[in-house]
Amino acid sequence: MQWWSDTPASKRRLLFIHGVWLAAILALSLKLVAVMACLRLGRGMESNLHGERWRIDMEHFRTQMVADGRGVIRFRDGTPWLPANCPVGKRGVALAPELVGRVGKPDVWPNPQLAVPEEGRGGLEQALDAVLRSRRPAMVGHLDMADGRPNPLSGYAGGYGLLPRRGADVVTTLDARMQMQAEKILRDRGLRHASIVEVDLHHRDALVVASAAHGVQSDALTAIAPGSVFKLVVAAAALDTHVARAKETFSCDGVAHLPHVAMHCWRVHGVVSLVDAIAQSCDVTFAELGVRLGHTAIEKAASRFGLLTTGLEALSGSQGIVPEAAHGIVFRRRGDDPGLLANTAIGQEDVRMTPLAGALLAATVASGGEYRPARLVLGWRAGQRWVSMAPPPAKRACDRYAAGVIGQAMWQAVHDPHGTLYALHTFAIAAKSGTAELGSGRVNAWIVGYRMTGGHPSSAFAITVHDEPSAKAHRDVLAIAKAWLASPASVMMNA
Repeated sequence: MQWWSDTPASKRRLLFIHGVWLAAILALSLKLVAVMACLRLGRGMESNLHGERWRIDMEHFRTQMVADGRGVIRFRDGTPWLPANCPVGKRGVALAPELVGRVGKPDVWPNPQLAVPEEGRGGLEQALDAVLRSRRPAMVGHLDMADGRPNPLSGYAGGYGLLPRRGADVVTTLDARMQMQAEKILRDRGLRHASIVEVDLHHRDALVVASAAHGVQSDALTAIAPGSVFKLVVAAAALDTHVARAKETFSCDGVAHLPHVAMHCWRVHGVVSLVDAIAQSCDVTFAELGVRLGHTAIEKAASRFGLLTTGLEALSGSQGIVPEAAHGIVFRRRGDDPGLLANTAIGQEDVRMTPLAGALLAATVASGGEYRPARLVLGWRAGQRWVSMAPPPAKRACDRYAAGVIGQAMWQAVHDPHGTLYALHTFAIAAKSGTAELGSGRVNAWIVGYRMTGGHPSSAFAITVHDEPSAKAHRDVLAIAKAWLASPASVMMNA
């Protein structure tokens, strides 16, 4: 103390200041050592809600996935479209499970390509899995002490959180209200297999793809025998190749007078023009046109109308947007056998096409002969970025004049008392009926056509009933057509 009292005042002040600095440095050093010790024990975390990773003692760290981060498939109005195996209680609409598909475990796990153990299995979930797939799920974690009790210092609010890197949300072309109405109409008829399809003419957006059956494959995307609906393709081929003229007349006495052809028409039509033959569905006329055209001309015409495809726009390359959708077919064997050609020309023999292709056939006629496949996906949103799927380009399927003649005949089929669809004359539509005989008195019944709004075509449709007794199939297909054409949802859409 004597030394301190003998020290000059200025020196004492300097020594005091240095002492304070040394004490502060020592205190900070001790605190840093304590923090590092806590980090080593597992208390620290190198992440928050927006972080990238946890650096922690994993022996006592418990994690749980709270959201898989998978994107959502939506209807065109934004309503979530629930997968076929979606848990009960999830918000959204459960329609057309055969189209949307389901989400399930991969065949091989762990899979380095997947951040979570799930992938799309069937339908849109499978075709768009790379877009919908999560890059990282949402996680929460809790740090336990060595004795198993929760660590009171374990992060904020007792745990740690990690936000997901979500997959993109996909927006489809389907209208939820119209799809719901169509499925209700089919359900009320109690049919095993039937379909309603509605396609917008402008972009060929598929607004409705409804099926009575909800198994693996949609009835609307199943290739079945079309019957007389195929006569529209044969008529277009005959007019384009000048094998027949619009004003040419044909004579029908109920029997086809062709070599090696044993065919009876469903009634005697007398002398008819090509337009009358389409409107009244004369088998004798089209048997003759099929023999005139030959194998190659018929098949090429069917290809131009898209009947040999699924009818859906491809996602990339040859990958279909719905893997289960069937392709159409015209011939299974080669040759120009008159019997084969005659039966093919009336939509029998080997001819198969989907109801969606039937709606597109009517849409092509309504659009002056321009064919486009149907678009089922508008695009997807990844964060703030919107990726649009452009409408498919148009291709010439038949001459505009041929489309005009066929359109006139389809209008006559509905609004002329001799037409096959005069029962629907109260609706502003042009349409063609079809009956494909399957044997044992069972048939496929078809109606394809397009609506007229303000004097112009607005949308195309196809309505089918599959593999039912003849009388029941025709009764049901007309009842479904009347219910659908008068339904508030479809009328509002066209208005």
